[in-house]
Amino acid sequence: MSPLSFTLLPTLFIGCQSIEPPIIWEGYAFEQTSEGMVPLQGAMVELMDKNGALIEEGTTPAGRPEHFLRLTLEEEMLNQPVELRVSSPTTTPILWSGISPSTSGTWLAGGLFSIEEAFGFEFLNTFADTVDVELTGSIHLWGEPFRSEEWTGVVITLSDEVQDYPIYTFSQLPNGLISTNTENGIDWFFAWNLPATTLFLTVETSDGQMIETIYHPEEGDLLSALYYALPPKETTP
Repeated sequence: MSPLSFTLLPTLFIGCQSIEPPIIWEGYAFEQTSEGMVPLQGAMVELMDKNGALIEEGTTPAGRPEHFLRLTLEEEMLNQPVELRVSSPTTTPILWSGISPSTSGTWLAGGLFSIEEAFGFEFLNTFADTVDVELTGSIHLWGEPFRSEEWTGVVITLSDEVQDYPIYTFSQLPNGLISTNTENGIDWFFAWNLPATTLFLTVETSDGQMIETIYHPEEGDLLSALYYALPPKETTP
């Protein structure tokens, strides 16, 4: 899940009356390329509710660059499960699932991005080739733990209402090579060739805690499980 940082905006007071400013959620959108992160040209951000229904499309405020996008939230949408689809006409969309802010704020610069099409395919295919999977579909899951060393003894599952889908886990060796040996932690996990239906990603930690993330993908989406953080381990008093 993407870590989002929020900047508080003050309530304005005039005389004895208070004027509540709109609840704003905004920030810069980027594109991941082989050269690194660059501003996302023709940037689009869609906000969906917990059922995957479109709530709003982001707009660029006057005077801001086109990759700066703003969403206006209704009060009932604060601190709620939401999805954000970040895209452009020339990139692969990335679908982010998380919790909306509890007040007006911004997301971290570089925290939300889409991915350049050719680079994205090459990146995914590098891992898929390792386990002899052919990329025949257009919906895939891309996960990277926030702290890979904490991901020992975890169980990762991805399912819909009918079946489970294979999850493939990888680590990076000291020499930089990719390995399927994850006994010391997980650096990446993937699921490929997924359907355009509601999907449930579940992570069970070694001490039995469960985390669930829900996605409502469309064809072409890359589902983000990036920066995925585990809860603190439970301690026995």
